[in-house]
Amino acid sequence: MYLKREEFKRAIDAWEEALSRKSVIMESPHDPDIDFKIGKAYAVLAQQHHEFSQRKVEKHKALEYLKRSLDYYENNQQNQKLAVYYYLGHFHFVSGEYKDAIKHFRVTQRFGFAQLASTFYLGYAFLRLREYDEAIGQFCSLYDCADKIRRKQPPSIKSGSKPGILPYFTKVTKKIKALPEIISSNLPLLASLKKRKKLRTVIEPEKSIGNFLLVDMLALAKWGQAFVYAERGTNLQHALGLINDAQGLIESTFGKHKTDQAQYPARYLDCRGWILHKQGKSNDAIQCLEEAVKLEADAEIYFHLALAYEAKSQKMLFRRQKQNLVKRVQTYRKHIQELDFNGQYEQQVNDLLQRLYR
Repeated sequence: MYLKREEFKRAIDAWEEALSRKSVIMESPHDPDIDFKIGKAYAVLAQQHHEFSQRKVEKHKALEYLKRSLDYYENNQQNQKLAVYYYLGHFHFVSGEYKDAIKHFRVTQRFGFAQLASTFYLGYAFLRLREYDEAIGQFCSLYDCADKIRRKQPPSIKSGSKPGILPYFTKVTKKIKALPEIISSNLPLLASLKKRKKLRTVIEPEKSIGNFLLVDMLALAKWGQAFVYAERGTNLQHALGLINDAQGLIESTFGKHKTDQAQYPARYLDCRGWILHKQGKSNDAIQCLEEAVKLEADAEIYFHLALAYEAKSQKMLFRRQKQNLVKRVQTYRKHIQELDFNGQYEQQVNDLLQRLYR
């Protein structure tokens, strides 16, 4: 009840009381299922709090309960143990502890638990650590795995083919000669709708950790590769092609004006903007990045936007114009400070402002 209302502190109190009663009745204070729930609730609280000392306490509690649940699950409860490994990996990832995240996702990937999600986060974690070759390998593997699932699904109706439904309509409606022709003319539309439905399929093996759609994994695999190239500043035209493909998948599945239904929709616009910035196209980059921050207030996107404006300022001749851009970057700095819980961009933003003040 408390969990559904997102009253995590009350949920924790109720579960801890349940553990206390169990310890009195059964002389055992441990229940790995309850420990797991408490650990996840503390993890959510830790991510919600901006105050460092409070976040540190809740993070410690989260890890304590999650590791305890791992210790008390039996050897024959492998799926439960793997679920804890996955959640530990995710918690370390959002905390910016990428090496610890990799350690746990390696386990889930090896045992085939949430295979696609584990591979995605492994690629993302290696990207954050700037281990680009390993990141590319993981994102390519993610695309291959997702594509294999897509190809295993029943084939779509192809334009010009005669689906099983057509002879039935022809037989029943002999007197309506135009009906088969009408159906045939609509086969491309039927094929498109069926393809869209396939891509919106929830990946069954991943259901235990969330409703991941097939299209999200295919698109994120291409996004990851494109972002690696953008970070390296190499193969930028190829990177642009990859991000175009990723956005094309999202738009053809959800519709051009409903892309916010995808996982991490702002990441695609951010990646495109970052590539354009690396190509020296500041105005186009700014346009993409400003659209991205409308979808998601994210420290990294604001940082990319600040760098794009810095590049634009270098082409300006008038001092007043540059001063206006400095003010804009200072605003972005405040947003970054509010959103950058792990202090990842603090030094880089300070360096950026020093360059602008020169």
